[in-house]
Amino acid sequence: MNTAVWTDWDSTWIYSLVIDDPDTLNNPKARRQWISDVVQSLLHILEPFATPREVEVSTLSQGEEAFVIRRDDPEYSSKLIQYLSRTDDVTDVDFILTLHCYEVDENLNGKEIEFEIGGAIYLVIELDKDRNIRPSSKGKDDSPIWMSIHLYVDIHAPLLRKTKKSEETARINAPLLKNFLKRLESHLPVELSEVDAAPYLLEYLESI
Repeated sequence: MNTAVWTDWDSTWIYSLVIDDPDTLNNPKARRQWISDVVQSLLHILEPFATPREVEVSTLSQGEEAFVIRRDDPEYSSKLIQYLSRTDDVTDVDFILTLHCYEVDENLNGKEIEFEIGGAIYLVIELDKDRNIRPSSKGKDDSPIWMSIHLYVDIHAPLLRKTKKSEETARINAPLLKNFLKRLESHLPVELSEVDAAPYLLEYLESI
């Protein structure tokens, strides 16, 4: 890895899922369908920014990694949705992401590269012991249903010590991230709660 062009950095976006009537999701059938729909939407809007390398589902009754499926299973998406559609007490759906990016050579020509564990998405559904959605009285800052997006590599903005190679790398890669976030915010009922990322990354995304 050429650290003159990108670095390892954990950037995080946290979104609250907005539900008009959260009590409706205390109906197991309605909640199963809602979670399945959200996950299907995520699988659709991720590309071309990223693809899931692995998806791990946790449940209240079976704990962490109650169901795990990898991308190399040719039926991974249908098996994942089938599991979510029949499981009443899902608490977490974790997507381990392969990021699809571009690096540039000394002549500023780009070629595709992948970061195998370059990021993750954690969808959290907080249930009480009775398998009901945890009540909330503090608005989006205390939402019982939320999602965090993590990037473990900083390739989407020029580094502070800018070079032509760094700037061209960012110019190609930044739209992949920005367009993914736009799709997320337009296709899912989310509100941004918190961002923890390098200021120069946020400024660069805002500028394009």
